[in-house]
Amino acid sequence: MVFTTMASMKIASGSQPQEVVTLLGYYAPGDGGGGSFYWDTSSGLSGNDGTIIQAPGGYWVRLADEPASVKWFGVKEDAQAPNLTDNTQRLQRCLDSCMSILFDTGSYSVNATLNVKSYRHIDLNGSTLKFVNATAGGALLRIQQQIKITIMNGMLIDNTANTSTCIFIIGDPNATTQLPASAYASDIVIDRINMLYFAKSVVQENATRRINILNSSFYCQNGVEYRGKTVENVIDSTVIYCSASVTGCFGIGLWGRPEGAILYPEGLTITNCTIDAFYNTFHVENIYTLQVCNNYLGANTVNGNATFYFTKGVASHCQDLLIENNMIYARGIIFNPNTSSPQLYHANIANCIFSDQKGTGITLNNFAGNVAIRGCQFKAANATTTNVAIVANNNNLYLAISDIQIDNTYVTPIQIKGTGSNSSSIANVSYRGNGDLFYLEQPVLLSDNRYGTASDVGYVYKYQPVTGNYNPGQKITGLTKKFAKGERGFIILNGYCTLATNKSILYVSAPAGVTLASGPGWASNFVMLHSNQHVSFCIPYFVLSDVTGEIELTNFNENTGAVTFDYHAYFGVMQA
Repeated sequence: MVFTTMASMKIASGSQPQEVVTLLGYYAPGDGGGGSFYWDTSSGLSGNDGTIIQAPGGYWVRLADEPASVKWFGVKEDAQAPNLTDNTQRLQRCLDSCMSILFDTGSYSVNATLNVKSYRHIDLNGSTLKFVNATAGGALLRIQQQIKITIMNGMLIDNTANTSTCIFIIGDPNATTQLPASAYASDIVIDRINMLYFAKSVVQENATRRINILNSSFYCQNGVEYRGKTVENVIDSTVIYCSASVTGCFGIGLWGRPEGAILYPEGLTITNCTIDAFYNTFHVENIYTLQVCNNYLGANTVNGNATFYFTKGVASHCQDLLIENNMIYARGIIFNPNTSSPQLYHANIANCIFSDQKGTGITLNNFAGNVAIRGCQFKAANATTTNVAIVANNNNLYLAISDIQIDNTYVTPIQIKGTGSNSSSIANVSYRGNGDLFYLEQPVLLSDNRYGTASDVGYVYKYQPVTGNYNPGQKITGLTKKFAKGERGFIILNGYCTLATNKSILYVSAPAGVTLASGPGWASNFVMLHSNQHVSFCIPYFVLSDVTGEIELTNFNENTGAVTFDYHAYFGVMQA
């Protein structure tokens, strides 16, 4: 027996058990909804208008292996001008009834949320699925307490623009402790999916686990949001770009939930991605273990705030942060804990390039601490006197800066301000600018930096830049410091100098009470120079009595010619 349409088959009964018939099409022959069916009068069946068709006295059951075509359920393409409510219901029945779903390539539309069950493999097969007349806060696809789902290979569009969420994943919305033994969403893969014009691309809410976003592209007002206990997640090889930048929009958002101190995201890895043009590329209030490596990251160049904005949210953790091997464009990193006690981020910012920065590269606001910055390069968008590469504003515990390169678009690029920034160090910084490398309002351990200065007399280690041309007997530079009885240390000069004659002598003087190394016929404070050369000396000193005074460097008055230093030279004192 042959039926031309589904409507004709629904009113026909089989003549005997297991009778096989042919359906030519759902609405018309050849429309993709046809197939072979057998007659079954079992009482346990339930019709779904796609694979099981209810008819008088029994059911026609489709003879076909999955993947199931959405057209088996009568889902129409946009070109067929479908009734959207009917189309949505039909697609929902397909998702409820089949574990593997295949779209025939085309464009489809729905006007309500589609719920996705466990163990589903949804292959859009290059198709477009549009969310039409979406309501604010709604979602195109909703996955609640379901596991082992793959959504792949297609385009999802919010036809209303910036209204809804594309994919909403939630476990147990009422969970207030760690992940429950059941009732959570997990093992979900979003692969090769393009999302356009949604208010949010993907939202993960409490009690979700192992949600992997791969090889995809999102062009939406906000990117991916993690809220509450959502753990062990990955984003790889994906582009997330802002479609409509407004104040507060984000590429990646991480929040805790107020119901419990441990309801924070835990374990997110982002690699090989481009995330760009948002107000905050990353807005991070709560997270335990975040790895962001090998990415291009940029905030909006006009109204953007930060590439990374770290604060401290309602849950207990915002820590263990690795930001490594990234290009960070236009806007920098802000740590803003907004607390009255130290927030130790346990952050490692390594081997990143801060390019065309329109503001401070890395900012640590009050009580932001335990941040290591190493192996990074800084370049501002324009050379101005206000450009700062790294600034710590107040009470910044355990700050370590090392192996940094800063170009000449900055003036005084590293600033340690306020009080309470204990156990901070700066080492191996190379600076190409004309200003002072450091502005320090408190003691910092400095070592092996290419160029720098400090003004307070009480520092353990301080530098004074040396540049210019100096005649015989002329003071080159001086540096004032408090010396304590019993203190030991070194007076240091490092840089390149040019001599007007073949030989010159530099003379170092110290205040009374500060003894420089000397012996019969020699004194360490006389430094011989031979022709043009890189000069580097380290003169030990010992303090016999408390004194505040100036260590002075001069072109010795018995010289016959001038000594010239370029701006890479520095003169300093290091307390042992």
